[in-house]
Amino acid sequence: MPAGDVPLIPIGPDETRTEIGPVTPETGVADVLLGAVGLVGVMLVASVILGTLLGGLLVFVKHRLGYGGPDRDAAEHVTLMQR
Repeated sequence: MPAGDVPLIPIGPDETRTEIGPVTPETGVADVLLGAVGLVGVMLVASVILGTLLGGLLVFVKHRLGYGGPDRDAAEHVTLMQR
């Protein structure tokens, strides 16, 4: 299409155009790093909490079913050290 045949489009406001929201703020390197550190921190806290809950649950179930305790462990397990 030759340059003279391109229709001109006005830049000003028009009734047919939709409203565009405000300009978003720039995202810098510091913003990305803080977001990554925050995400890792949340995942770390969640893993510690879930690990503690799962460990407590396993200990509770073990003792509830009667599979634990120093007396029972000493009677049922073989040790490599002499007493």
